Amino acid sequence: GRNTVVALALPLGQSRSVACVVKSFGAAGLQRLKTLAVPSKAAKAWRGARALAAAGIETPHPLAYLERRIRGTVAESYFVAARVPRLPEIRALFREPGPEGLRPLLSALAASVAALHRAGLLHRDLSDGNILVRRGDGGQFGFVYLDTNRVRVRSRKRIGASARARNLVRLGIRAADRICFLEQY
Repeated sequence: GRNTVVALALPLGQSRSVACVVKSFGAAGLQRLKTLAVPSKAAKAWRGARALAAAGIETPHPLAYLERRIRGTVAESYFVAARVPRLPEIRALFREPGPEGLRPLLSALAASVAALHRAGLLHRDLSDGNILVRRGDGGQFGFVYLDTNRVRVRSRKRIGASARARNLVRLGIRAADRICFLEQY
């Protein structure tokens, strides 16, 4: 497709390295022409990851972004972030919730997404494939948000109810569980 994701060990010298993920963004036609006026997707991913981290929302640590421009337009761009150790996507837990059911997971997710919105952040690709789940020793849930190129900062403007509702739609929560999630949110 348009984008490629690879995991690799980036050498730091003296036999040290950092495990990272590199996402390559492709742009063609009008999308490439747009980069004359707007930042590349890699630059947007960098800004989104930094905004999430500044708000205390967990995301893979951004390491760098790179662009190659030809006559002012982005020919290729790359976003580099620290690799998160193997964590399941939330969609796997939605399908197989475990013995306690989905309520604890949905409650924790609702609190996390509410914190994201209170911080003035909209993750415009907030799908169940872009959220990893970390489970603590006490059974509590933590979340790692991926695909940060569509994060938007609304620092001076409160996020309205309709924008929040549109943001929640892509989460992939089963109809039977949505009320529980929304009550907690």
